[in-house]
Amino acid sequence: MMKCDRILLDLTTSYRWQGRNATGIIRTEREIGSRMLKDQTIEVIPILFLEGEFREISKKYALNIIKNCQVNAMEIPKKNTKGRAIQRVILRMIKRILPALVISKIKTVRNRNAPKEKVSELSLELKNNSAALNPKRGDLLFISGLGWEVFDYKILSLLKKKTDMKIASFIYDLIPVLFPELMGGDYKDFFFDYFQNMAKINDIVFCISKCTQNDFIEFCSSRGMEIPKTKVITLGSNVTILHDIIEIDQIGHLVEHKETKFALTVGTFEIRKNYKLLLDAWSDLCKDNEFNMNLIIVGMPGWKSEESIRKLKRSKLYNTRIYWYENLSDSGLSWLYNACQVFVYPSLYEGWGLPIVEALIHMRPAIISNRGAIPEAGMGLCTVVDPDDFEEWKHLMRVYSRREKEEKQYDIEFPSWDDTASIVAKELMNIEV
Repeated sequence: MMKCDRILLDLTTSYRWQGRNATGIIRTEREIGSRMLKDQTIEVIPILFLEGEFREISKKYALNIIKNCQVNAMEIPKKNTKGRAIQRVILRMIKRILPALVISKIKTVRNRNAPKEKVSELSLELKNNSAALNPKRGDLLFISGLGWEVFDYKILSLLKKKTDMKIASFIYDLIPVLFPELMGGDYKDFFFDYFQNMAKINDIVFCISKCTQNDFIEFCSSRGMEIPKTKVITLGSNVTILHDIIEIDQIGHLVEHKETKFALTVGTFEIRKNYKLLLDAWSDLCKDNEFNMNLIIVGMPGWKSEESIRKLKRSKLYNTRIYWYENLSDSGLSWLYNACQVFVYPSLYEGWGLPIVEALIHMRPAIISNRGAIPEAGMGLCTVVDPDDFEEWKHLMRVYSRREKEEKQYDIEFPSWDDTASIVAKELMNIEV
């Protein structure tokens, strides 16, 4: 048996999500992808899977896509204004006065005039920088991004049978089938099909934690499916650690936090992250004039998060005691890690918990949930609390608000992205075709 001739490195997730950078998935595809593209010991062909076909792109164009996933500016949250409040009141009055039929017609006209989504993903720029690629025997397709959002597994299955190509994928968690209620909608059937297809079509599945590996094996076993080879890959976590705050002085709102105590949480703004607990806790805690610690949330909007975000923006605490940043540069986020009083992570379930490790690297104390792989990411270095124990979270926030800032010293070697990329590349090159 021979080893694979070339690795088809899929970067479709990074391509589709250019300009956004807030998830462990994006960071993983970016960090591993950039290192594999620069590795001279393996043949790597960067590809995109769009409109049902593979498009080969140059390494230069691929690295540019990866670079564009790093946000170098942040979105400053806007202050609530009286003008907007009055506008909302007027709109509510109009809805009460006008007949439902008139309102329906107004919505129809507004939707008609709204900008239409692009039908084709193959922009002129992409056409000029890519060419159709037909996989062949000896190829290995490596998917480290959001396979469920990108690939048509019927097409992949046919291609694999036709060419005998090999496939390797990352799996981050099985939350959509384990806890569909945390997804903000009923996507269970869709993800059942996705994970079953993953089991059938992949030659190796990289799991980001032992918890995820166990969940995937249990999923396959409970359905009598053959379990593909799995391997736990610890994500890298080396990030920029800033000591010079000159840049921060120039980035708007962040300078406001230089002289204040604040707790920090990082992750997509969605139901699963359990930000509701933090928002409710701060609503209670801030009634006490002696409580002097603010809350900063960093993360882009996620699935079905509209109601929670609306509640936050309507709160009197928004931009006074609670701050939300959708996008930050790596250096801006690093400064927040370094400056925070305590890092908090009350998530209801995770396949890993990369922000926890990043906080530990910055020598910050951390309070984390006891669900899923979150304690695994905490490596025994964090305070672990049940995410349903509202009073205990409030108690700990009071404790940290009274303390002086402390620098933790963790006697542990944290994994690097170089290590992660090296292990993944070695596993891929050992797959026989």
